[in-house]
Amino acid sequence: MKKILTLSFAFLAFVSAAAAQAKVKLGIDVLADSDFVQIKEKKILLFTNLAGRASDFSSDVEILKKAKDIDLVGLLVPEHGYYSTIKAGKQVSDDSIFGIPAFSLYGQTKEPTKKILERCEAVVADIQDIGIRSYTYVAALFYLERACAKYGKPLYVLDRPNPLGGEIVDGGTPDSNTFSYVCPVPIAYAHGCTSAELALMFNEEGWLGEGLKCDLRIIKMQGWSRNFTWEDTGLNWTPTSPHVPTVNAARGLAVLGVLGELGIASVGVGTTSPFQYLGSPKFDFFFREREIKYFKRYGLNLIPVKYSPFYGTGKGKTCRGYYLSFDKDKFASPYAAGFKIIYELKKRYPEFFDAKKIKAKSLRMFSKVTGRKKIFETLAKAKS
Repeated sequence: MKKILTLSFAFLAFVSAAAAQAKVKLGIDVLADSDFVQIKEKKILLFTNLAGRASDFSSDVEILKKAKDIDLVGLLVPEHGYYSTIKAGKQVSDDSIFGIPAFSLYGQTKEPTKKILERCEAVVADIQDIGIRSYTYVAALFYLERACAKYGKPLYVLDRPNPLGGEIVDGGTPDSNTFSYVCPVPIAYAHGCTSAELALMFNEEGWLGEGLKCDLRIIKMQGWSRNFTWEDTGLNWTPTSPHVPTVNAARGLAVLGVLGELGIASVGVGTTSPFQYLGSPKFDFFFREREIKYFKRYGLNLIPVKYSPFYGTGKGKTCRGYYLSFDKDKFASPYAAGFKIIYELKKRYPEFFDAKKIKAKSLRMFSKVTGRKKIFETLAKAKS
């Protein structure tokens, strides 16, 4: 018992120290500092998950439940559920969290219904995005904002940092005929926006639909600068989904997420460092030293390793490949680095890119995530 108490106090001391060092006040912090004046005496629906936390690590749900003159009538939760533990692509069921009804935005419908929104007088959104277009929290915020516009509910977006930073914009915009839940709006793959900036674009670019505009209220951060890495903010990281347990996993997903859709190599899913490994039982160490140095211009370091995933592609087998680490600077190009890797793989292992050997579903997801239907076809044929 003494050991457990010692560890508990140590953890609390760590969290308190980290909070004391935080340079950035999140939207939820700013809202609390104002004594919640913007949403007082209102029935509120809160869109969030486990990563919705203040800089002192308190959860949004806890904060709003304790706040005076606020009636928290329900939660809205994205893919993976409130606790961010449900497998990618699996439907999330309605639930009750802390005795509060929780409505899924990744179930039978992905846009809140009029019946759900009739419960509230305003919606508060506080979701930690990871800076890439295909992460479904972008789509969840988009459809939530569109529903608020349709049914006349004000939407308060509590801003959060982009963990890739605010200056990394990489990858083309999608074709309009490829829009999907992993590609809902015409933004770059690594989009460079905070969650509130995304919400503003949805509204001001007219993307919500003809004649639709949301009564959007932004609660800005304080102390954040576009050139900040996540580490510069002084904030703690909470896993945003099962395979994004760290900020480096978010960086790795920006590099390897597109390749991962094809299922032709392990991208570290099923290891303790998802999206920080790249390998296969069929690989030799396939980059020359000068090529590894070349990747540094993209902000990417490749370290030769062997590893064995516990599940996923390469499960239980020894994979030869690389561990990825990242230079945290504004000149990093994660999407470009990912395609450089894909192209080098294609040159060395062209048989991996035989469309007949890749699942049709994987090819469809690759097109959806890249936002271009002909990219795989061009890649498979191209000599340059």
